[in-house]
Order: sequence, then structure tokens, then C-alpha cells
Amino acid sequence: VRTREHTLASMAARLRSIEELIAAREGYSDAARLVLSHSSGSLTHLGSVADYLDADRHYERAVEASLGELVQYVVVLSEQDARVGMALAASENAGRCGFVIVDAAPATGFEASPHPALTPLAQFVRIVGDAGPAVRGLLRRRWFAPSVDAALAAARTTDDPITTPDGTVFRGSSVVHGGGKAEALGILATKGETRELRSAMV
Repeated sequence: VRTREHTLASMAARLRSIEELIAAREGYSDAARLVLSHSSGSLTHLGSVADYLDADRHYERAVEASLGELVQYVVVLSEQDARVGMALAASENAGRCGFVIVDAAPATGFEASPHPALTPLAQFVRIVGDAGPAVRGLLRRRWFAPSVDAALAAARTTDDPITTPDGTVFRGSSVVHGGGKAEALGILATKGETRELRSAMV
């Protein structure tokens, strides 16, 4: 019993720590944090792209690597909201901030894989919330390959982003982006650990 209580206490402490990181928007740019913390009536936002994404744990690194800075973009209803947000970031010298405009989001539909080894990255992501369709559009024509070798072979047939389990991203056969720190938790991985801890504590 004591062992179980000690384990639960450790998990609860870890959960509180991660929830504080999420609340503070750890991993976001200064500009994104500024806009997301803004509650004035002049700017209506619907949270960040990451708020709408629940990636399967095994694919979190791949999803975040493929989307890059897009995971911290601010979701807004209109172009005007984006304009207000950019003006706010500029006025505070906070840097650049990206936005996903719900009203301007294109329709999405089935897209054939350009190579047999590829799977749509969207297949490994649950998208929740009213702005889900706009966020889903960001995953359009992004693919997952089971290995670097498979990704490289597929990259010879398309310039679409192709991501491997370790987060290596190919854009065509001549551009590749990879590496990173094994111990570093991305925004989506932080969310994933929170879900995992909550489930284990039930």
C-alpha cells in the first residue's frame, strides 16, 4: 500500500509540474505566449494549434517535427484578429507570431499517398475542438514513413514533407532536417505525458 501511495504521490507531483509548464506555454515563442495570454476584447483567439492536437504517443515526435513552428501558431476566427495579434506582438517587440485563420481555412479531403511506404500523418492525430477542421488542414499532404530508408526512397518521388519516428523530416531528396536532444520534451509530448499520468492515476 505504501509503495502504491508513494508512486501516486510521485506521479501527482510530476503531473503538477507538467501542468505548470503547459499553463506557462513552455516551448512557445515570446510572441505566441504574449498573444495567447491576451484577453482584451480587441483580439479573439481560440488557443494554439497544439491545443487541438492529441497525437498517439509513438508519433508525437514525428507530428511535431513535421509541423515545426505551426504547433504554436495562434488560432483565430478572422483576418482582423490576426492583424490585431501581429500588431500586439510588434508593439511589445516580442518577435514574430503565426496565425491560423479559421474563416479562411481550405476544405480538406482524401489525398492519395505518393509512395506505398507512406501513411498520412493525420492518421496518428486526434483533432478536437470547434476549430478542428482548420487545424486539420495543416496536416494536409504531410506523410509518415516507418524508417529513414523508407523516407529517403519516398522523398525521391515527392516534395511533400515526410517524417520518420525519430522526427527526421525530408522535403524532397535534397533537403533533410533532423537531430535534437533526446531528453527534450516537445509541446505535444508534454501534453501526451499529462494524459498518460492522469490515466495511470485513476
